[in-house]
Amino acid sequence: MYTVVKLFKDKYTGEIILPGSSFICDENERIKDLINRGLIKKTETEAEDGGWKDYLQKYPATIEYLSSCTKKELQAILEDKGIEYNTRQTKAELIKLLKGGD
Repeated sequence: MYTVVKLFKDKYTGEIILPGSSFICDENERIKDLINRGLIKKTETEAEDGGWKDYLQKYPATIEYLSSCTKKELQAILEDKGIEYNTRQTKAELIKLLKGGD
C-alpha cells in the first residue's frame, strides 16, 4: 500500500487523489512512475483510516493547501464532501465553503 504525498488526478478514473489518502495499484510501472514523480510513497504501516476523507477530518486542509488547488480540484472536494456550490463561484468562494463559511 502507498500513501499519497502530493495531489494528483488519477489517469484511469479522473478522480482527484488528495495527500494523506491511501493508494493501491497492482501495476508496478505505474507505481514506479508515481514514486519517481513524488506523488506517492510506500506506506510503512497499515493506514487506520478510510482514506483522504478521514484524513481531512482529522487534519483540516489549510488555506495555503486549498489555495494551491485548482478550481476543478476544489469542486471535486466539495462534491465528495456533499457540499453544494455554484459552478460560477470563484476559487476564493469555494475555499470559504470548504472552511465552513457561508
